[in-house]
Amino acid sequence: IVMEKRLDGYDLLAKELSFNFKYRFRRFRWDLFLIYDFITYCINNKIDIIMVWDGMSAFYGFFTSLFTKAKFINYSIQEADPRLSYRHIIQRMILKLSRNVIANQYAGLKIYGVEKKGKVIYNGLDFSRFKNSKKTRNDDKFVIGIVANLTEYKDYYTFLGAIKILQEKINNLEVHIIGWGRLAEDYKNYAIKIGVRQDILKYFGRVSNVEDLIPNFDVGVLCSYKEKGEGLSNSVLEYMACGVPPIITDIGAAREIIEPNVTGLLFEAGNPKELADKILELFNNTELRYKIGNNAKLSVFKKFDYDRYLKEIEDYIIRVHES
Repeated sequence: IVMEKRLDGYDLLAKELSFNFKYRFRRFRWDLFLIYDFITYCINNKIDIIMVWDGMSAFYGFFTSLFTKAKFINYSIQEADPRLSYRHIIQRMILKLSRNVIANQYAGLKIYGVEKKGKVIYNGLDFSRFKNSKKTRNDDKFVIGIVANLTEYKDYYTFLGAIKILQEKINNLEVHIIGWGRLAEDYKNYAIKIGVRQDILKYFGRVSNVEDLIPNFDVGVLCSYKEKGEGLSNSVLEYMACGVPPIITDIGAAREIIEPNVTGLLFEAGNPKELADKILELFNNTELRYKIGNNAKLSVFKKFDYDRYLKEIEDYIIRVHES
């Protein structure tokens, strides 16, 4: 059951994969009447498990489970967001009341205060996607790449600030920006405002075949805001699966993905100079760049296997059902 039509298309993908897909739209933000709809649906369809993936769904799923025989699995911790807005306070309350809690990183369990009862199941990558991934460009450019939505949740200001510094130090610089979002024009205008050369920026928009584009990166970057938290980024895992050395903000679950100076580099949130310095370190040391890229690939294949992920999810659901 999906509660909104998403511009990123994830709901349409779910529709293709699910044998029973339904929309249940909210008439307003906290539509309590929707709980009755969910209760009726669960009773009529003899639902055994209610599993949710975000804070809003957790609110409806938890109260629905109280009035049905369905057991509730709260899988809403997908980030390590320290904010205490009313939405996050409600999410924390529901997590405290939930008996079965899963997160995709330890940082999130700690932030939400449920590390004692929560279970971590790391995201899994379908490595078959990367089987034929290889570099397709044959120029002498040094490519800095980023895969991230152009929204308020990703810190493109720090990223572009670093590019402004680097364009004076790397003659053959090229920047690949893969992502889409409502702030795309704002970020493009900001790049112009601070003097980033437009000829080095290449915007690809939202694409579904990132595994074909990432191998063209020499380094992969992810910039996140400290105050908004960052979970276990699939973009970083994709960089690593392609053998691209990642450089990411040192917040949230970053150190669960990366061993500093072994499988990637970390930098302080909001610090474009440090980010630029980290990129320059790999630009000036080709051997280190390849070494970190190879280490990253070995690490992600070992720790974030998709079959392992599916097996852990399946085992957890079975345990809850049988308990």
